[in-house]
Amino acid sequence: MRRRAFLHAAGVLLLSCVVLLPSGASASGFFHPEVGARNFARGGAAIAGGTDLACFYVNMANLAQLDGTNIYGNAAFDVFHTYYRREPYLPAVRNSNPFDPIQFMGISSDFGLDSWTFGFAVYGPYGVTNRWPEKGPQRYNIIEANVLQIYYSLGVAWNPKDWIRVGVKGSVVNFKLLNFYGFTVLGDRNQSFDVTAKFLAYTEFVPSWGAGIVLAPIPNWVEVGFSYLPEFNVTVLGEVVGEMPQLYGVLLGGRIFSDDLTLPIHYPPIYRVGTRFIYKDKGDFELALMYIPWSYLQYYDIDLEGEEVMQDFKFPLNWKDTWNYRAGGTYKFNDHWWIHGGYQFEQTANPEWISGLETDRHIVSTGLTVRYFGMDIDFGYGHVFQDDVDTPPPPPTFESELDDGRGRYKSSYDVFLGAINFNIERMYYAYHGRRPW
Repeated sequence: MRRRAFLHAAGVLLLSCVVLLPSGASASGFFHPEVGARNFARGGAAIAGGTDLACFYVNMANLAQLDGTNIYGNAAFDVFHTYYRREPYLPAVRNSNPFDPIQFMGISSDFGLDSWTFGFAVYGPYGVTNRWPEKGPQRYNIIEANVLQIYYSLGVAWNPKDWIRVGVKGSVVNFKLLNFYGFTVLGDRNQSFDVTAKFLAYTEFVPSWGAGIVLAPIPNWVEVGFSYLPEFNVTVLGEVVGEMPQLYGVLLGGRIFSDDLTLPIHYPPIYRVGTRFIYKDKGDFELALMYIPWSYLQYYDIDLEGEEVMQDFKFPLNWKDTWNYRAGGTYKFNDHWWIHGGYQFEQTANPEWISGLETDRHIVSTGLTVRYFGMDIDFGYGHVFQDDVDTPPPPPTFESELDDGRGRYKSSYDVFLGAINFNIERMYYAYHGRRPW
């Protein structure tokens, strides 16, 4: 019976891991509101108004706004404030935050051409670690969750007239998820874990592309931008491993249980649109919208190699389409000092019966750009407010073996960003005593 209980628990673990996997790579899971300090400081409203190499992630058409040769670097750091109280019999628990910066590096040049700009960037819209006490009553029994997604992109933009700019990129994407879990299988409502488990999932390099356009129906006054990232298919390879203490291994005939899995995933497209209002040389304001039709992904089709823990199965998702609403802008005190501000709201893709890390979010952000001697230095900060949720228990089938997990989840976090851009031509002019822009 105990061996059966463990295998049953391992099955629940596998199911939980799989349920959380794609949300870890989407804007509804391990969430990062926007890439780039300046973009984030504007509330993510940079579909028409992007002015640095972070446009690789948002709208490739804005690459055409970068003159000369630019070398760009950005780093972001998220500080989570997550609190979970498992009811009615266990205390509350808070997460901890390892230093885990999210990086972006890029280079671009117009090669002296009037209307063409070329660029290359390596960036990770997701790259966070969420760590909990090793013997705490946290939701999903997660001890540590690590997610890493990296894009390698080549792009080109064309700006033949003042009223239009277009851009396109080709990319390869690599994704990795490594989670650690703890379970109480052989004890009843015991806070100490007697089973630990690891779930590793990854993809090989997957090709992708993206495109964008910005039109100016009233040049220098109003611009409208649109960008598109198409749907694509990936195959996630994974391994789930469970380990029990030595004593239990002797009693049950083994202390390590593992299985490999294959999971095809059909990622939906991403649509972004924004309208930018320009006030001559004093700044701009943008209203923007992002839409991801997560209902495209109807279910997971899980293929287990050894089927020692569970049989092959299809798991329905019932995910909802998500909308992200953004408003933000920039005010220019002069050529050297700019201030940014913005707000955005994002809906969660998860249905009501999967609660926890993924909730509706409100983000308030601000930032500053300092421009001297051919360098742009950006600072960004934002606070992410997430709705409180009551988390439901797992299916009744598993309640006899596992803590049922009911509780109250509260979360928010702070985001700190910094970026620097070197414009080689402007630095050269500044060094020779000439005005760098």
